Amino acid sequence: MFHFDRPTRVFRFSTLVAALFAPAMPALALDLAAADQDKGAVIFDRKCSTCHDVTGQTVSGPPLNGVVGRKTASVEGFPYSDAMRGLDGAWTPELLDAYLVKPRRMLPGTAMSFGGLKKDEDRRDLIGWLATLKP
Repeated sequence: MFHFDRPTRVFRFSTLVAALFAPAMPALALDLAAADQDKGAVIFDRKCSTCHDVTGQTVSGPPLNGVVGRKTASVEGFPYSDAMRGLDGAWTPELLDAYLVKPRRMLPGTAMSFGGLKKDEDRRDLIGWLATLKP
């Protein structure tokens, strides 16, 4: 039984919902053809570049070049959290979109302390730009 007055239950329930439905639901709003890649690069610089790199170098987070389509938790030598290692599959645009809304809500236990990107268009632009970067 889920009790919505207890945050730990809400997180577990939201993780279940995200795992079951999030990859399909954001696809309705995620149109990478409409992404503004220049804005995506700016969003990366402002929100992501403190912890991530796009040239293949590990900072405090794994490099994000080639992340779209890459198997989750697969950068060799990076010390992923147990939660991230437990996420199976590939970083599809839809999964990235669901994750970037609020990483710790979708994946409790992740080491990523980023609060998330609330605006659909910001996530679309960032993911659209990341999709252009090769490993």
